Amino acid sequence: MRLLAQVAEAVQHSHGKAILHRDLKPANILLEGDPEGPLDKLVPFVTDFGLAKRLEGEVEITKANALLGTPAYMAPEQAAGQTHLVAVTTDVYAMGAILYTLLTGKPPFQEPMLARLLVSVQQDEPARMRGLNRAVPRDLETICAKAMQKDPAKRYAAAADLAADLHRFLDNKPIAARPVGAWERTAKWTRRHPVPAALTVLLFLVASLGMAMVLWQWRDAESERTRADAKAVAEADANRRAQEALAKVRLSNYFSAVARADLEFRANNIIAAEQALEGCDPDLRAWEWRYVKALCQAPLFSFKGASGVVTAVAFSPDGRHLAVGSGRAQSHDFGERYFGVVDDPVIELIDIPTGRRVRRFEGHKEKTSDLAFSPDGGTLYACGGHHERPGNGELHAWDTTSGKLIWRAPGKLATVWRLALSHSGNTLAFATGNTCQLWNLTTKKRIKTISCDEPVYSVAFGPDGRRLAVGLKSSVRVFENGTGKQLAKFTDLPGREMRTIDWHPSAERLVLGCYNGTGFLLDPVTGKADVLLVQEGDVHRSVAR
Repeated sequence: MRLLAQVAEAVQHSHGKAILHRDLKPANILLEGDPEGPLDKLVPFVTDFGLAKRLEGEVEITKANALLGTPAYMAPEQAAGQTHLVAVTTDVYAMGAILYTLLTGKPPFQEPMLARLLVSVQQDEPARMRGLNRAVPRDLETICAKAMQKDPAKRYAAAADLAADLHRFLDNKPIAARPVGAWERTAKWTRRHPVPAALTVLLFLVASLGMAMVLWQWRDAESERTRADAKAVAEADANRRAQEALAKVRLSNYFSAVARADLEFRANNIIAAEQALEGCDPDLRAWEWRYVKALCQAPLFSFKGASGVVTAVAFSPDGRHLAVGSGRAQSHDFGERYFGVVDDPVIELIDIPTGRRVRRFEGHKEKTSDLAFSPDGGTLYACGGHHERPGNGELHAWDTTSGKLIWRAPGKLATVWRLALSHSGNTLAFATGNTCQLWNLTTKKRIKTISCDEPVYSVAFGPDGRRLAVGLKSSVRVFENGTGKQLAKFTDLPGREMRTIDWHPSAERLVLGCYNGTGFLLDPVTGKADVLLVQEGDVHRSVAR
């Protein structure tokens, strides 16, 4: 309590300099001294004045209804966004909340959803401290309750008043927060003067009996008029309650929709989150709606500075690096602008937290069409080529630590559109021409070539390692990994030229992106297709997980 009293005195000093903190909480109070030593040797410091404002003479530029502070420790006027009501009593409330946390071991209000937490701060009363910790003295519970009054006028008028009451408690003196009430004063007087007290009680009883008789007659006369008025009042009250109930339902539905949107966003279901937000009543949309809306529209990561047009990307298994394939695009005019050729290809490794280029991989001469890391992240594979230059297909592998080229696919290849690594990292599959080739990465020898009757554009190993999905010009086929036996073939699909393909982690769906701009899900057993999107232009790696 001594430390908190010193904190209150420090805050009073700040108020004396016309500075309001507005974000007091345990994390913003630092202690100097030996943590293993006696508490009376520790010195508290109030820190982090990042949200502080001057009490006078400062132009307030914060937008109306803006939320400033830490929700679990902010006063009701802060939680309501009423910045014009924020005053020294706001800091007093926060110190009361800190005292509550110190004595009970948890903040006054705890809710999993931010919107519900803010409503609790404004409307609910915290659990009684002695109900959570019977060891809390009643005087401290009274001090805390006064500091955390919902009405700022009922709190301590200044931080100095709170500090003074804490010192009174420490000195075993009566605290100001609990003045002696009328009943308590009467009881003490009765114990000192028993005879006059008995006579007073008797006189009171006689007077009460006479008054009761008078009131009985008055009550009987007034009852008829009261019954007549009661009906009108009941009807008006019923109508009011119906309107209030309707308003509560609207507000509850609104907060539920915002909370659902927040959950969908955190589950990476952005479309579902946007739909939940659009269903909110426009008249109720406040800062929490705008906050989640901004989250849905904000980019997770943006990298600028690639060498021209980006043609392929891949995340490292640890998520720290991004491999980027790019190059200088040449424009061809066929009635519309079409980037058909990419010269001077570049493959780079980018550090995601900093956006810094880690290294460049040399040796790839054609447009990069796909990139993939080995499961341990130690090797980067790249493939590419161009359909107008037959026999120039490429497939390379580099050591990601040194940047050294460690392997290239032998022989002449048609354009290598896509590649895929098995989950063990031992097998490589890639789509080139009308074939899908499988290579053993340990022996660097070809295992099998699966030949098809149309161009092969994409490949993907199933999560169970037993199946290999292949996207072709007009069909999707599933093969048994290892033997190359065809297990299924699906035609009459929503799109054409399956430029990219991947498995859902459950292995119960395939997701495909097509040259005609269609993205769809496909059941690998029944062939049932569900269209996800239709857009202008082709879909490449944008469907990859």
